[in-house]
Amino acid sequence: MNDKVKGLILGITIGSMITGATAFAASGMNIDVVKKKFNIYFDGLEPLRAEGFIYNGKLYLPARTFAEAIENKVILENNDLYLVPSANYDEFTASQLVREKYGYSDSVYCDIEKDPSNRNRYLVRAYEYVIIDQTTGEEEEITLGEYYVDKYTGKITQK
Repeated sequence: MNDKVKGLILGITIGSMITGATAFAASGMNIDVVKKKFNIYFDGLEPLRAEGFIYNGKLYLPARTFAEAIENKVILENNDLYLVPSANYDEFTASQLVREKYGYSDSVYCDIEKDPSNRNRYLVRAYEYVIIDQTTGEEEEITLGEYYVDKYTGKITQK
């Protein structure tokens, strides 16, 4: 008998919780929107087909759809949305651009860092080792130049 009463009370409790959650979820505001497919044209590229909606005369698109249309990545982090441009040049390519522009040989080393003062560029330091004492073979590191390479345009500027 006790098991039947416990089961009844448990059933009523679960039923109340489900009904209450449904009632809470349904208490939101309803709005009238027009859901529609759109072509997004950007920079003369082929249009991207996207689904959005119109509300109060304004067009709303999913952030990911818009970001991809302008060749960006979308990162959602701690309730913040970041649109991050896709870099056209990686670290290796940035190093190669500097080598080609300044005619550096294979004996020149290029260290590449992300510039802490500007996330949109790399800092490339070109250097080589020069023997300063022929008898001992002692070498010294000589910096030939430091350059910024824009991740998106490949433009090189001296530091």
